[in-house]
Amino acid sequence: MPVGCAVQGSLCYEMSERTAIVRLSQRDISYYSSVDQIYTPGFDLNIAVFKELGYTQDALTTILSYMDAGFFNLFVDVYYDRRNSQWQLCPLPFPDGYVSPNLTYNLTGSALKTVCEPEVTFGELLSTINEYIGLSNTNVAAHLLRLSLRLRELPLPLSKNATGYSNAPGDSSLNQTLTANLGRMVFSPLDLENSRNTNEVTDQSVFGRNRTERWPSLDVILLNLHRRIMVAAIVDTFNGSTSAVDLDPNYVFLNKSFRYEYLYQYDEIPNEFTSGQNYVAQSELSFASAAISGFNPNLEYASATELAFSPVLNFTTNGSTLVNLYEDYTWGWAAGQPSIQTELDRKDMMKLNEILCCALQTTSGWIVGNCLEQYTVLCRHRDNPFDWTPSDSGHTYFDADCPQDYFFDAPRTALEARAARNSLMSHGIDAAWVDVNSLSLPNCWVTGGVRAACPYNIIQSSRNGVALIVVTATISVCLLTAMIYLEWERMRFPLISNPSGKRRRQQQSAAPDGVPT
Repeated sequence: MPVGCAVQGSLCYEMSERTAIVRLSQRDISYYSSVDQIYTPGFDLNIAVFKELGYTQDALTTILSYMDAGFFNLFVDVYYDRRNSQWQLCPLPFPDGYVSPNLTYNLTGSALKTVCEPEVTFGELLSTINEYIGLSNTNVAAHLLRLSLRLRELPLPLSKNATGYSNAPGDSSLNQTLTANLGRMVFSPLDLENSRNTNEVTDQSVFGRNRTERWPSLDVILLNLHRRIMVAAIVDTFNGSTSAVDLDPNYVFLNKSFRYEYLYQYDEIPNEFTSGQNYVAQSELSFASAAISGFNPNLEYASATELAFSPVLNFTTNGSTLVNLYEDYTWGWAAGQPSIQTELDRKDMMKLNEILCCALQTTSGWIVGNCLEQYTVLCRHRDNPFDWTPSDSGHTYFDADCPQDYFFDAPRTALEARAARNSLMSHGIDAAWVDVNSLSLPNCWVTGGVRAACPYNIIQSSRNGVALIVVTATISVCLLTAMIYLEWERMRFPLISNPSGKRRRQQQSAAPDGVPT
C-alpha cells in the first residue's frame, strides 16, 4: 500500500510516490507547530461532491476517497426538517407519508433539483468519516480532520398540502449523532481548555499570543490525546428554532468561539494578507482557509497555498483534477521535488562526490541539493518564526552556521515558508540551506540537524508505492558518508569552538527528531 494511503482503491493510489513522500514529510515537519496554523486542504461536500453525484452511497464513497487523498478540511450543509423534528443531509424534503429506504428520489425545489437516497443521512456521513479515521489510524497516515457544519432549515415542500409527517430516515439530535459516531475521536473545546490550563500549548509557532489564545501542536492532539477530528458548527446560517440545535459547547466548536468566518472566498482575501509582510496579523487567523472556485482553480489553488491559506475546493470536480491540484501545489516542496531515491542511486552519487540528501530553500519551495556544496544558510530568529535571515557566507550543509540570536531551521508552516521565501527575495538570494534532510534513510525527509533519525524504515520502492514500517537499525550511505565527513572535519580543526553552533544545537534539542511512533 502506498505511503499514507488507507482506503483500498482510493484516489490516494493514483498519486505518485513523490507526492506520498511530500505529504508525509510536510506533516512531520509541521508536527510541533500550532495546529491552527497547519496547512490543511479541503472541499465543500455540497458543491464538490453532492452536486454531481447526489446524496447517494456513491457520494459517500467519493468523500472517503477524497479524504484519503489528503483533503482533510470538510464543509457540509445539514438541514433541519421541522415536520419531523430531525436533521438530514438532503437539501429538499422527502415526500409525505411512506418513504422507501431502497428507492432513490428525484426531488425538485424552487431553485434546485437533486437526487437523494433516504439512508444517506447525517449519521451515515459521520459513519463514513469514522471509517476513514479507523483505517488511517497509523503513524504514517494519521492526520487531524476538520468538519464544519453549516446548519440550515429545510424549505417547506412546494405543495401547500404537503406539510404532514414523512418517515424518511433522519437524526433527531445533532449531539447524539456526533457522539455516537465520532465519540472520543473529537478534539473538543474542553480538550482545548485543558491544554491551555496545563500549558500544553505551543509557544514558538505563533508570535505574540498569550497562553489563553494558543493552541496545542499536532503531535499533542494525535499522540498524547489520541484525537483525530475537530467539529465546528456554523449556527449563523440557521433560521429555525434554537431548541433544535442541541450542540454541547464542550464538544463542538461554535463559530463565535472558533472564528470559522475565516473561510474567505479566494478573491476576497484582504489586501493586508496578499501584499506586504503582515505575518503576525495573519497568524491570528486560526485555521485560515480560502474557497477555490472553478473559474481558474489552478491559479486560485496555487495562490492560496503561496499566501498560506488552506484551499477548500468550492466547485464540482473529478478525481484527476483533484489529484493534479494536490500534487502540483504544496506549501513546502517545489514542483517535482524531491525525487525518489534508492540506496543504489546513492552509491552512484558517492562516485561523483555527491550527497543529494539535503534541502535548499528557493523562492519556488524546497529543492534537493548536494550537501557538500556551499550555499548561504537560511536562519530563523529564536523568538520570531517569521524573521528569517541568510548567513553572511557560504557553508556546506554539514557546517551550517547562523548569526547571533538566529539558528539553522526549516519553515514548519505555510506562513513561515512564505516569510522564508520573501526573505530570500529581499536579499536577492536564489537558494539557501534549510534544516531538512534525508541523510538517515532514502526518501525519509526530516528536520533536526545532520544526525536527525528517520522514524520509519522505507523498505521497498515500486510502481505501487513506497512502503514504510517503524524504523529498524539501518545506516544509509548518506548518513555513513556524513559521519565520515563530520569526523574528518573534527580532526582537521580540533581546537576551534563554535559558540553560535552551540546555540543552534540547544535550540534544536528542544524538538524531538521526526515523528514519535
